[in-house]
Amino acid sequence: MPWPLKKIFLRIRHYGTKHYCNVCNSNLRRFLPGGLDLPVFKSLDIVGGGYHEYDYCPVCKASYRQRIVKLFFDSEKTLDDKLRILHIAPEESLYYLFKEKKKHDYTCGDLMPERYSYYANPVYLDLTDLKFQDHSYDLVVCNHVLEHIPDDIKAMKEIYRVLDFGGIAILQVPISYKLDKTYEDPTITTESERLEKFGQRDHVRVYALDYIDRLRKVGFTIDIYSPLEDFGVKDTDKLMLDKREKVFVAKKLPPS
Repeated sequence: MPWPLKKIFLRIRHYGTKHYCNVCNSNLRRFLPGGLDLPVFKSLDIVGGGYHEYDYCPVCKASYRQRIVKLFFDSEKTLDDKLRILHIAPEESLYYLFKEKKKHDYTCGDLMPERYSYYANPVYLDLTDLKFQDHSYDLVVCNHVLEHIPDDIKAMKEIYRVLDFGGIAILQVPISYKLDKTYEDPTITTESERLEKFGQRDHVRVYALDYIDRLRKVGFTIDIYSPLEDFGVKDTDKLMLDKREKVFVAKKLPPS
């Protein structure tokens, strides 16, 4: 079923007035549960990970993590102008959001693009070796990817390189506000150990707030947005956001 028709059908099926998904503009009875309930998420108080009872939109599958990103886009009118967009490990909800705005020059891809065969033309992307020219994109969206990559600094440098001057990158990651320093250990290699220590079988670290320092070291200027303080959201229950979560916006400023 084509997405526009599927969206209409699902909106009717899940209609309600208690909740609202700002990604697909659907009024809902409830959001669906998602995520893993593991001790590490509680012990390290990891934001952007763990089990959430009201996580996914039943219409577009947007999680609370994508709903807060959409708040940023709306607040800053990010998608109003024609943009060259690079979307890495594309979330389904944001994919349809970008594709519906036909004015954008949109590229999406992944290290395993076959996982996204239902998307239009996903490409192979190695985030540590992007095959694009310098300054190719105005907006890079790369959410919950860097925690998978052993050499995350190299990946950050590549994102910075392909981003044009004046462009922005949305680079959300799971982050612990309890940790003083990002927790990573290259000797932790088995899936069971990574699940226990990092919260997912293919994660290689848990970021702390020094994540911001890593981004700054490769050249980015960082702005941090809060849903309650910066987006005019007085009550997060309608969108079922995590009040602790913030949006990290990495900017590539023009040379002075």
